[in-house]
Amino acid sequence: TRVQVFARVTPKQKEEVITTLKSQGLVTVMCGDGTNDVGALKHADVGVAIIANAPEVKPEKKAVQEKQNLKTTILVQLEQGKRDRKSQVLERQKMLEETLKELQAEEDTLVKLGDAS
Repeated sequence: TRVQVFARVTPKQKEEVITTLKSQGLVTVMCGDGTNDVGALKHADVGVAIIANAPEVKPEKKAVQEKQNLKTTILVQLEQGKRDRKSQVLERQKMLEETLKELQAEEDTLVKLGDAS
């Protein structure tokens, strides 16, 4: 494996280096800040944009977002609980219906004492 690193070149030179190496069938990796070297990043087999001083999420917005995420999680869990509960109720209803059918079938075969008809 042979690796070459090109540093301190202009954005146009970066793009030329990447396209030339790719045209030779080599695998290329490009790291940059993503502002003036977008062309080279796009042409590379692997393009990594390294962002310095990325804007931070303000604490207020982060708290609001966390509350919204929590609310969404709770709603999803409630819906799942409702589905589980409904499934349990349906299962119990089915069991009761089967038990009633069995009891009725047993009742039909019983001879009632005192029934003279």
